[in-house]
Amino acid sequence: MNRPVLIGLSPLFLVVLWMALSLLRPEPVAALPAGGLQIGESGVVEVLRLKVPAAQRSCWRRAEELSWEPWLGQQAGYRGRELLWDATHQEGVLLIGWARQADWDAVSPGRLDPVQTRFEAEARHCLGSSDGATNPFPLVSSGALLPER
Repeated sequence: MNRPVLIGLSPLFLVVLWMALSLLRPEPVAALPAGGLQIGESGVVEVLRLKVPAAQRSCWRRAEELSWEPWLGQQAGYRGRELLWDATHQEGVLLIGWARQADWDAVSPGRLDPVQTRFEAEARHCLGSSDGATNPFPLVSSGALLPER
């Protein structure tokens, strides 16, 4: 290639390089507070990812506050939770601490259903949605993390 062509292509190369590097950089996720979840050595952290569009974040947090937060506070072995935001995937990430795996396992699906129903109703109310058939913030994935000691 001749020199004028290379000089003309160099800005394009820099733009493409900048775009490629920006894709490799992870989006920040809200940080945990200094102490984190206090689960102890035999604890477990439940991890839930929900589809939460950016424009609906406040309704998601409000529905969590009115439904899951008070209910979880009454459960044996519950050790707190963190609500985080993943802007890249438009997801809410919940980290829920349990003192022991047995405490988490003791929560039967039948006990979760009424709380989930209230969560969805609160979310729909906040969003002004009358569609009672769908969850406004569907579950993307769930799992568990164990403390590394």
